[in-house]
Amino acid sequence: MVAYILDPRFLEESKDADIEAIGYTEFTEFTNKRFGQEESIKLFAELVTFRQKNSPYDNETIWLSSSVLNSFIWWQTSKSELQQLAIKILSILTSFAAAERKFSTFGFIHNKIRNRLQNDRVKKLVFIYGNLWIHKGV
Repeated sequence: MVAYILDPRFLEESKDADIEAIGYTEFTEFTNKRFGQEESIKLFAELVTFRQKNSPYDNETIWLSSSVLNSFIWWQTSKSELQQLAIKILSILTSFAAAERKFSTFGFIHNKIRNRLQNDRVKKLVFIYGNLWIHKGV
């Protein structure tokens, strides 16, 4: 949701009251955890400035270019703390790695030797195995 409200291409459609409220809440929770309350307040103020298209985000040409440019590139047109955060968040690649790991774990647990396990039990074992790895920090 944080990436969604930082993406200039979706600015107008994300101005829906419910979406904006959820986005602001998630943004402040994320920045509070990551940077602390003082920095979070600064970033939130800048986010509101960005979403209202106030200076330094008031250049109409730059806003029109958001429909053509990748969001990552669009954010490189300004220099601010919010810009640095937006670039980091928008440059995160989405992948299916987590799902692939779960299928691999499922195959490890439900193999030829343990093929009589019921689906419910296999799901529980996969859950335990995955959380064990998280707990160990691997």
